[in-house]
Amino acid sequence: MNRTAGFTQETPLEIAPTGTFFVLMVAIDHYTSPDIATLKNPVLDANNLLTVLRERYDLGIPGTDKALNLRANDPRYTDDAAAPIWVYDTLHVKCLYNEKATKGAIREHLKKVSEAIGPDDAFLMYFAGHGITENNVGYILAQNAEKDADQTGWLDFAQCYNPFTNYLKTPVCRNMLLVLDCCHAGAVTLGKQGQKNAEKFVRKVLTSCGPDRLAADGVAGKGSPFANALVTTLNGNTHPVLGISHIAATIDTTVQNQTFGNQYITYTDLPTDQVGQGDFALRLKGAIAAALPAQHLAESFIKHLNFDDQKKSFKKHFRAIENTNINLHILTTSAYNFDVQQLLRTVLFDFTKTYSSINLDPGDPIVIWPNTLPHGGFWEALQRSLHGAAEGNSRENTVKHIVDRLQVTEEFRKKPFVIAIGFESSMEAATKALVQFAVEFMDLLHKEKSKREHQIFAKLFLILSELTPGKAQFQLKDTFVLPDSGQFGIAPIDQVNNNHIDKYVFEEWYTPAADQLGATLPPLTTEDIFPNDDHSYEVLSFIYTIADKLHIPRETLVHNLGIIKS
Repeated sequence: MNRTAGFTQETPLEIAPTGTFFVLMVAIDHYTSPDIATLKNPVLDANNLLTVLRERYDLGIPGTDKALNLRANDPRYTDDAAAPIWVYDTLHVKCLYNEKATKGAIREHLKKVSEAIGPDDAFLMYFAGHGITENNVGYILAQNAEKDADQTGWLDFAQCYNPFTNYLKTPVCRNMLLVLDCCHAGAVTLGKQGQKNAEKFVRKVLTSCGPDRLAADGVAGKGSPFANALVTTLNGNTHPVLGISHIAATIDTTVQNQTFGNQYITYTDLPTDQVGQGDFALRLKGAIAAALPAQHLAESFIKHLNFDDQKKSFKKHFRAIENTNINLHILTTSAYNFDVQQLLRTVLFDFTKTYSSINLDPGDPIVIWPNTLPHGGFWEALQRSLHGAAEGNSRENTVKHIVDRLQVTEEFRKKPFVIAIGFESSMEAATKALVQFAVEFMDLLHKEKSKREHQIFAKLFLILSELTPGKAQFQLKDTFVLPDSGQFGIAPIDQVNNNHIDKYVFEEWYTPAADQLGATLPPLTTEDIFPNDDHSYEVLSFIYTIADKLHIPRETLVHNLGIIKS
């Protein structure tokens, strides 16, 4: 089902200041007329966009808005396992979904906003539903629309922004963004645009497709390609102040790839007589923006830390099995500190991006720390780490749950599933139990996958991390007795010694890193970190020292480095 401008890449303009936001979300899955097809995702898309706006961005909205959960009040959306769909009903945040989204209700709320909005405020309107064109004019089909000559329930795109066109005469609503995810959305750009004015006000439109194109609705419950691209990009933004022009190209590329070139987005000025200078802007919330230096610093560490020997051994193994159907990849690591081994995992998986087309972003791995094994051993520890998600406590059900998570249903390149287990090889009983666990796990995994013919699975990594300072690495290949079935791969990663970072390493890293990180980090000199020429740090002490000097909370940095605490 479809939701029936070439992409304009503009030079980012100066971002105009904004005060309070007014947000109108209009989304229609179900129409009154039997002649207008039901859609699968508009309400979900609107909810996802509103969620990321409210959770990550400072909209300056006073007070706490009460909301109704549509899933608990509309049988068409009942799904206890799914995220709530919050319906807000205030002047600042208004959700008109399905039967509420009549032509009259939309126009009435636009009038209320135009009368209440201040000179430095911003207005964002989002529409997801059916769109149509008639004589080169684009229309929103409101919920009460009919396919008739009288155009009952048709709302001209221009009516969405007409109340806000005369800013120079009536300076209210400094910034406006109209977002259209519907067929023929690009028709909104066909009107005549006025000459740009020196005033810093914004009248922009972001559309999901061109004037003569259809907009894909997407798989039920999974969102439309356009909405998903917009939400994902806003969710991943790390710029404290974000102009939409900075992310338009990213959204367009994603949408074109997912629709095989059938859709392309437009981000441009609305066709109004008055066109101001500026870019529609969103500001991250203070706490999120404050955490960005930790994220940027962590990214720099991950890119530049010297684990060259470990990278070489991992690359050699991974390239050998990259495009195979191997069920299980067993990696062994060894270092003086389990935190270092978790950091190594993050560095290695990030390193694959330089030579592999497969996404090895591990997401949230399951991590079992050394010396925290319950009486039931590794199987019980794994079950606890899954938070009881697998039904029952049997090993078969545990593996079945993991295979369920591995199964790719709609996208081929799915994030891998990572289980990282720390242990001390000096504990002979624990070592034997680990070997037994790994063999049993692999056998049950193979049996469970064999039941699911013609299915595609994401990659599964079992990382066995040995904590034996000063000792040789525990070599699984010499200890495991595994059937030669081609269903697994074992890769011993070179041992990480207790190497130290001196001022010369710091200078080689920090100068280019500071250039890349820009204003997100204050400057540091060698003298700030190294009190004398022969002073050095082991890798974690170095990382924590940098964090302390930059006043970045260690726990925030640890999280961004992928070090998962028990």
